[in-house]
Amino acid sequence: MARLTHTKIAEHNPATNSTLDDNPITFPLDDSLYVDATHETVILNIITALNLTNFAESSPLPYTHIPHKRAFEASKLVPFAANIQFQLLECTSIPGPQIRVIINDGVTPLTGIRGCPEQRDGMCPADTFVKAQQELLAETDWDYACRGNWTIPEGPAWITMNGSPPKRP
Repeated sequence: MARLTHTKIAEHNPATNSTLDDNPITFPLDDSLYVDATHETVILNIITALNLTNFAESSPLPYTHIPHKRAFEASKLVPFAANIQFQLLECTSIPGPQIRVIINDGVTPLTGIRGCPEQRDGMCPADTFVKAQQELLAETDWDYACRGNWTIPEGPAWITMNGSPPKRP
């Protein structure tokens, strides 16, 4: 969000590295292209955090078995050398800047993100995308999610599609 809004990260939580993210050399905010690297397994965390629910369109995976026909297949989403791109585009046919997410060379629909329309090229107005992500960040209880003493209940009592832990007792 910092790069999309060209603002420093206001509040650090367990998901940010203040040593790198507060330094304009290691975390610039006004460039036209950014390249960041991570492990391919982190991409699943990014997909979950962004609430890209199209990968769970057939509902969350059941805890009892792995369905043969499912939208979510980790081996296809995060193979070795997986990549995720966030493109900020301006098109003459659509007003205002648009954001589009490409995972392993495929456009992913952003319809699971609050306010993003169904759009054939997978684009969402950048301000709508930013607002939805800021709302998700504000709704997240980082301390409880990362350090809370919570357990996952047996069976279907807890279902998540955005990675949130079970609610506080």
